[in-house]
Amino acid sequence: MDIDKNSSVGGGSGGDTGQTDQGNQVKTAKHTYQIGGNQVVLVSRKPTPTPGDDESKPDASRIVLLAGGSMEGGFIDDGTVDVRGCKGVRISAGPLPIPMISPMTSQESTNGVDVLVAETQKITLRRGLTPEVDQRIEISQDNILIDAGILGTLTLCAGLSTITIDLSGITIVGLPFVQINPGPPPPPPPPPEEDVPLPPLPPGEAYA
Repeated sequence: MDIDKNSSVGGGSGGDTGQTDQGNQVKTAKHTYQIGGNQVVLVSRKPTPTPGDDESKPDASRIVLLAGGSMEGGFIDDGTVDVRGCKGVRISAGPLPIPMISPMTSQESTNGVDVLVAETQKITLRRGLTPEVDQRIEISQDNILIDAGILGTLTLCAGLSTITIDLSGITIVGLPFVQINPGPPPPPPPPPEEDVPLPPLPPGEAYA
């Protein structure tokens, strides 16, 4: 962690606002550093200006979770961040909650994983960093985009039916059949006419 050389390093919050210390605070442990509690809250916010503070604009509020691993071999590539909620995990973005516009930060009904953003924001899943080549899924205010990339394959499956889009074109396999604009089902056929017996004829006569 970089530390401003002109800032002092405090030992604790020392006040109700948690902003009475000047400068940065750094706590390290060679092995495990653990914080426990019934509820654990991490808050990042801009400091409240007080007389005598540095007039420079504070950095943007940010919380960073980083598992960097070690520098052996010149690469930092063996760190892992695990996020787990036994009942649920909720990830939300947007300004302070505004009804019908911004999602609530927490909600008791979360059961699994919820990913929510404000009305004008978007959700993006991207693999790789090269546009038009690597895959991405983007949900925006007026569009849902599924991009398999220039060399990728997009496959939709349900049961034994598939729709595949790749460099060769579009392949549709529907089992047991494929319907395109089927419309309403046809009316059932009319019941067969029952044979009506003919009246009996006098003796010696027959129907032609």
